Amino acid sequence: ICALLIALVYRMLPESLPKEQRHAFHGVGSPGTTEGAEDPQFLLLSLSVGLAFGGLSCISGAAANFVMEILHLPETAFAWLFVPLISGMVIGSAWGGKRADKIRPTRMVWIGFGLMAAAAVVNVGYNALFVAEVPWAVLPLMVYTFGLAVAMPAIQVGALGLFPENRGLASSMLAFIQMMAFALVSGLVAPALFGSAFKLACGVLVGMVGSLACWRISRKVM
Repeated sequence: ICALLIALVYRMLPESLPKEQRHAFHGVGSPGTTEGAEDPQFLLLSLSVGLAFGGLSCISGAAANFVMEILHLPETAFAWLFVPLISGMVIGSAWGGKRADKIRPTRMVWIGFGLMAAAAVVNVGYNALFVAEVPWAVLPLMVYTFGLAVAMPAIQVGALGLFPENRGLASSMLAFIQMMAFALVSGLVAPALFGSAFKLACGVLVGMVGSLACWRISRKVM
């Protein structure tokens, strides 16, 4: 499938950038390949995105354990987890997209982080006091992903704006850092939190706090 897609893109999707603005690719020596890795603000913004999604990956990485061992639902009930997660993301993206031209990016980020923080704190409190059960154990996660979808686009655009001549490369680097954070949390952190809804909720909260801290620090190194 990948080989077919590469062939189709090569034959049917020509480069739209004018020739005079293109950068030849020469591996690690290509223009911009090390700029992002050396720019502290870009790295902090990328980590902010990665940690925010990393907090979410605590839950998604532990999905089977969360649904079947913690919520005591059958293997056919994964929708109880993923429908709220995806719905929050979709609704948040739609809401943020319609208000992107009316609300300043910084305020949009604060709104998103405010919702994420409220959801994460409520989630921790609920799981500390009660036995996890649907729908209460998943509703805060829906609010979290709503806030995530509101805040992250503005942070991503800010990161890409640091390299106006290499936005494509910057986008790839940002996605790489985001996916690496997601993979590391899913593979290394989430298994350590298995069996406890409270620990998983704390993992989401820690990811959110780390994301907010990176974003705040990035604004001080502008």
